[in-house]
Amino acid sequence: MNMRYKVVAYTLLNAVALLGVIVLGVQLMGQREEEVSERLRLGSEFRSVRKIHRLVLESVHIADEVLVESSGQDVPRYQAVIQAAEKEADLLADLPPTPTTTKALLKWKQENSEFESLLRNVLSGPRMGGATETTRLFETVKKQAAEQTSVLQEVGDGLSERIVESDSRLRGGIGRTWTQVVLLSLLPFGALLVLIVSFTRRLSEQVQKLTYGFEQLAAGNFQVRLAVEAGTSAGASELSALLHSFDRSAGELEKYSRMRSQFLSMAAHDLRSPLSTLLMAARSLEEPGCPEARRARSLSVIRRKSEQLLKLADTMLDGAFLELGRIELLLARVDLGELMKRCAEDIEERAAQRQQKLRVEPFPGDPFLWCDPVKLYQILENLLSNAVKYSVESDTIILGASELDGGTVLFRVEDHGPGVPEADRKEMFEPWRRLTGVQGPVEGTGLGLAICRAFVRAHGGSIWVESEVGVGCRVCFTISRQHDA
Repeated sequence: MNMRYKVVAYTLLNAVALLGVIVLGVQLMGQREEEVSERLRLGSEFRSVRKIHRLVLESVHIADEVLVESSGQDVPRYQAVIQAAEKEADLLADLPPTPTTTKALLKWKQENSEFESLLRNVLSGPRMGGATETTRLFETVKKQAAEQTSVLQEVGDGLSERIVESDSRLRGGIGRTWTQVVLLSLLPFGALLVLIVSFTRRLSEQVQKLTYGFEQLAAGNFQVRLAVEAGTSAGASELSALLHSFDRSAGELEKYSRMRSQFLSMAAHDLRSPLSTLLMAARSLEEPGCPEARRARSLSVIRRKSEQLLKLADTMLDGAFLELGRIELLLARVDLGELMKRCAEDIEERAAQRQQKLRVEPFPGDPFLWCDPVKLYQILENLLSNAVKYSVESDTIILGASELDGGTVLFRVEDHGPGVPEADRKEMFEPWRRLTGVQGPVEGTGLGLAICRAFVRAHGGSIWVESEVGVGCRVCFTISRQHDA
């Protein structure tokens, strides 16, 4: 899966987990609110029942004293305690209490009423039967008191058990809810961990492939390729696209290395030919009694071949600077008309060998331009030389220039040769590229047009070709007037 889609899935998972936590939180608040309210009510009910139970025990103790002393001195205190117990029972009824507590309170009130009636009878009536009757009354009072306290004790114990159960249930519910919340919270982290592990594993694999690829390139193996399948770059992940980018770069390096090898081979051939001629001319001069005419011809050959070697050396030096990207301009105020005319005159001898004519059109605008005259001359010479080499015999080659809007000068070199096919136009300005003439390959280093493009760009301009196969070719380039004072 594409890493972008994985990140989107992880974000959605985070959103779902957050929504789940919110839902659980709302449920927890709703459910726990009811359980907490019930727990608080049970606690209040339990405290009230225990208070009533304590007051009843106190009232029974006072009643025992009343019976033992057989006087009504403690009756008001007894009644005050009973009233406090009844008031607490009324408050308990407002909760409202559980049905069991309500039933127990009714039973207590009934038994308390009977207990009070028995107590009044004991205090108001004469005691018949002596000690036996007194003992029976005491036993009856104790039995009534025990029944009251037993009912309240049973209710209190029941409430205590319910409170324990409620606390356990409340803690269990909260624990389960928090467990769910924690699990939902950990879910995005788990997904993130899986995402990180997956990405790290794939990254490690791709880095290993890239390391192997760079090691192969360093060893001079430019045929190495890392992408597993061809044609998968359209939908591939970023890491796979990186491998395809490496393959494209390796392909460019392989092509560059192949063209460089071809250039070295051609350069060796181009060097060998004039050197052999120079050697033959030098040997001719060394012969004793060499005629003057032959001596003059040998010197002329030595001069021409030396100039050819010097030009070849300059071209190779320009190619080295081109690779380093170190192109410096030595600006001067140049008369374009004079420069174009001088360049055409220097090429005329070569053009005449193929019965070709050179025509320089007059410049219609301001003829003076701040530029590097040596480099501009080299651009024009390269383009005119190519036109002479690749055009047909007896052709008229045109060199012209015109002023464009925005302070730019447009130069053009036109011929009426076979033209340049579309496939060659895309790469004809690349280093080490050589075009094919009408009669097969022609001499050259394959650096001329690449040097032209570099020099034009250094002047802030651009270069391009316009051609129609079988009709001719027009190479155009622009030079900016940005350096004009």
